[in-house]
Formats: sequence, C-alpha cells, structure tokens
Amino acid sequence: MATMTCGNCGESITSSMEECPACRQSIPGKSASSKLMECTDCGHAISKTAQACPKCGSIVITEKAKADAKTEAKMYAWAFVVIVVFITWLAWPSGNDYSENPNKRARYEKLRNMPFGELSSSDKSLIINEEEENARAAAQLTIKRSLREPSSFEHIDHSFDVNYDDPSTIFVSLRYRAKNGFGGYTISRTTLLCLRGSAMCSIVEN
Repeated sequence: MATMTCGNCGESITSSMEECPACRQSIPGKSASSKLMECTDCGHAISKTAQACPKCGSIVITEKAKADAKTEAKMYAWAFVVIVVFITWLAWPSGNDYSENPNKRARYEKLRNMPFGELSSSDKSLIINEEEENARAAAQLTIKRSLREPSSFEHIDHSFDVNYDDPSTIFVSLRYRAKNGFGGYTISRTTLLCLRGSAMCSIVEN
C-alpha cells in the first residue's frame, strides 16, 4: 500500500488513513486521495488519470481504459452475433413455407386445384413461380443431404425445364460449389426431378 508523510509530525502513514495515528492530526488534502490509485507493480501512489507510473515507469491501465475495453468487447460480440444470424438467414433454404402468410397459402392451394387452362395470366404466374421456388429449395436440400459436408454448399445459379412426359414434375438444374472428399472445393451441376407442390426430389444427373 502507498505511504505518505504526516505534515504535522513527520510520521510515515498509509495513504488510506484519514488521520495520523501518532499525533491524531487530520491528513491535509485527504479528499485528493480519492483521485489516487496504487501502481500495480511498485505500489506507489499515482493519479488515476496517469498513463504511466512516475516511479517505476509501468504502463497504467486506468479504470476508464478498462471500461472502454469492456464496451468495445461488447460491441464486437454483438456485431459477431448479427453477422452469424445474417449468414444463417442467407443459407437457410427458403422453400414454400407459407406459415407466415396463410392468405397466400390458401390462394395457392385453391389455384393449384383448378384446371390450369382456366386460370388468368397472373394466377398462372403465381402457380409457376411458387412451384419453381419450392422445387429449387427442395432440390437444394436434396443435394445438401448427399454431400459429405452439407454446410459447405454454396448456391451459384439454377434453371428449370418442363418434363413433358409428366407435367406434375419439373426438372431443376442446380450449379453449386461444395467440398469434395479430399476437402477441396469443386463446382458441380446436378439435375433433379421434383414433384410440383411438394418437397420430393430425386437426382437424375450428377
């Protein structure tokens, strides 16, 4: 603990004392002691705003610096959480999960049970877009399940083709990047046959 000299009798006292134990004299400038701290290396009394100890030269980490470091660490932690959530959202297969839009789901279910030729152009577009997006998501999920490391899957592009032999199905061609069995990344294209309006797909060409 830091020591100081009593200005009245010259007795050596500690900086934490409010009066000298020898002469019972109040310590002058005691209020200033609240602005002091001990050097962690030599114990010398130094200012709380000092950047280095004047006695031993040790670098001083002030309370403000500690508080700033904690605040900065919290900011980095929150930034990391936001980035992870964003990446997870991007990687999550969208599919045709209508749970967040029940009206859209009801309309889609109603339209897909009607003769396609009787639908308006906008309704036909809705059916086609929804079924294609559903097929793309299902195809992507099927490919991921076939990979050694599903998390390495990176979508590049995709295309659709009509199956004239069975209009209830659709061909989906996906180009993607993923790790191979040796740990390196390769670009591949896989064609799948997907059942419209479902999550069922099978690989027909790899």
